[in-house]
Amino acid sequence: MAPDGTGYHEFHELLVRASGNPLLTTVLAAVEQAVRWAAVEQDITQFDRDEAARSHRAIAKAISDHDPRRAEHRMRRHLDAALEHVEASGLLGAPMIPPSRWRGDNSDLPWR
Repeated sequence: MAPDGTGYHEFHELLVRASGNPLLTTVLAAVEQAVRWAAVEQDITQFDRDEAARSHRAIAKAISDHDPRRAEHRMRRHLDAALEHVEASGLLGAPMIPPSRWRGDNSDLPWR
C-alpha cells in the first residue's frame, strides 16, 4: 500500500476474489464504498495508513506461507483494529451513507 492509501481497497478486493465467496463480494462493495466516503469526511492520518499497510502485509505473508491459522488471526486483528477506529471516530452510529451523499445522482454507487 502506498503512503497515499493507494492499494488499500485493491488488497481487500483481491482477498475477497480469492475467497470465491459471492456473499463477501456483495458485502465488500457496500462496506468499501462507505469506507471511501468516511475517509473523505474524517481525518485519516499517515499513521492509520501505515498501520493498515503493516496489517495487510502480515495477512498477505500468512497467506503466502500457507498458514491459515495465522492468516485468520491476522485478519481478526485487522478487523478488530478497524472496528476500534470506527468506534473512536464516533461513526459507529452514523448512517452508512453520509448526509452529504443523500442528494444527487450518486452514479458512483456500485449497485447503480
